Amino acid sequence: HDALLRYANSRWREMLKVYGISQSRALRTLWMLEELGLAYEHVKTNFATGDTRKPEFLEINPNGHVPVLVDGDFAIWESMAINWYLADRYGKGKLWPASERERGHALQWSFWVVTECESNLLDCLLGRVGRRGYRRIGGAVAEQLDGDHGEVLTQSFQVGFERCGT
Repeated sequence: HDALLRYANSRWREMLKVYGISQSRALRTLWMLEELGLAYEHVKTNFATGDTRKPEFLEINPNGHVPVLVDGDFAIWESMAINWYLADRYGKGKLWPASERERGHALQWSFWVVTECESNLLDCLLGRVGRRGYRRIGGAVAEQLDGDHGEVLTQSFQVGFERCGT
């Protein structure tokens, strides 16, 4: 079913292109495209090898960072902006909240995770900490969840048509 959907999807419009590697924030965009069942081309563009400083890439994103999504003649960069664009354009009824209030809450929690939790989680994922550091960082994330936002641990939330939470 998914393969058929991807094929049909690619037949009616130019294929989406994602520039970046999965070991970067491009993973967010790749994940979103998979959740939406969209056909796309993954153009592996590695910042560590200088790919993002090549003139042809800088024409797409003058900042020289990944990810970048190209949808026809439209290019957008920054993973959260890309995902909101994809949800709005292709995720109605699935990943795009129906009302302004639901979108507001979805934005609220998206930004909250990025600003409050992401740096500690990235330290763990990228191996920037030793064994003792995992406990320290795990405790820091738990404090963030338990502090001003204790409701995250005890409530479920409905965002659009997808249920998420504990």
